[in-house]
Amino acid sequence: WIIENNVIIVDHWHGITMMGAINSRIVNNTVYDPNTVTPGPARIQITAHKNKTPASVCIVRNNLAHAFISDKTGVIEDHNSVISDPTLFFVNPKNYDLHLIPTSPAIDKGTSSLAPSLDRDGVSRPQGNAVDLGAYEWRRKPPPEKVAPEPTTEPTVPIETVAPIEKQIPEKVAPEPTVPIEHSGDAGLANEH
Repeated sequence: WIIENNVIIVDHWHGITMMGAINSRIVNNTVYDPNTVTPGPARIQITAHKNKTPASVCIVRNNLAHAFISDKTGVIEDHNSVISDPTLFFVNPKNYDLHLIPTSPAIDKGTSSLAPSLDRDGVSRPQGNAVDLGAYEWRRKPPPEKVAPEPTTEPTVPIETVAPIEKQIPEKVAPEPTVPIEHSGDAGLANEH
């Protein structure tokens, strides 16, 4: 499994949880818990399955979450950061805008190894000296806003190519008269019993 570039807002422990995972990675995700009450805080974890099958060949990298819990064997955890104070990281955490602010401690703290080449918004990584932690890459200049084309007062089809309205409506055609069909006996009919 590959879990990358997700923004998960949840009031529970399980932000991203994998148990007994094999050859899986969790990279460049933002897991945010909007409050500090139980159940929580939201975490990223890879641990053994409840049947005791251990996780193996797994990576947890370049993530932001309130907690990280992974087995010491079978799981590599690196370049992750605990969200201690959301206002130090994000534009507007109360309204769930989890884009990074220019002074965020997550900027340039990741590694490009196994990081997705684009962030959640489609921005290429890295924008600075290194990959940023979490789902969003901080950039100096926001992307240009998509602007709808200006409405035009010019007709889109030249008037001379449009037939007059009376030529566009076909003449009325009288419907064919309907004749009831009568069946005698059971010739050609399926047994209806």
